[in-house]
Amino acid sequence: LNKMIEDLGEVVYVPGGPAGGLVPSGLRTAMPHALPSAKRMEKGETLILSCGANVGGYRAECERTCFIGDVSDEQAKVLEVMATAQQMAIEAMRPGNKCSDIDAIALDYIRKAGYGQYLLHRTGHGKGLEEHEAPWIEVGDHTVLRPGMVLSSEPGIYIEGISGFRHSDTIIVTDDEPLVVTQFPKQLDQLIIKV
Repeated sequence: LNKMIEDLGEVVYVPGGPAGGLVPSGLRTAMPHALPSAKRMEKGETLILSCGANVGGYRAECERTCFIGDVSDEQAKVLEVMATAQQMAIEAMRPGNKCSDIDAIALDYIRKAGYGQYLLHRTGHGKGLEEHEAPWIEVGDHTVLRPGMVLSSEPGIYIEGISGFRHSDTIIVTDDEPLVVTQFPKQLDQLIIKV
């Protein structure tokens, strides 16, 4: 892969490196960055659509957890907990708030809902010329947010042997409300792929 990227970089320059997507389904969604496989999608499974883009050399990302055909009550419950935590983090992405506090808001909500043992990573990270960069929306980063910062909000719940659940959005910190630049649906009924 690195050789392919290097060779293509000589033909088509992409500032910040290439962007693309991951599309794990079923049990593979319980791995935060699952690589492609020959596994076929099946009815009743989750599917995480993970897409990235470069805009003028700057990075953006958007991820949605979808369902193939049927949605179980447990899948719907975990999705709701994850989506609520993600929205709480977005709403907290305002000037003056600390990255570590935003992480605590989202992940503590997931813990209180009973899914703390299924947390595998921080709430988010900075977006810029690199896919992942400071500041880190995590417990150890006490960076105070300022207008103009660009962040991801992507707390995930990963239940090994069952499924993973993660939405990700790209957010710009403004003087006022956080500006969510990725505007794809998050309501359960819009995340079902009919089969």
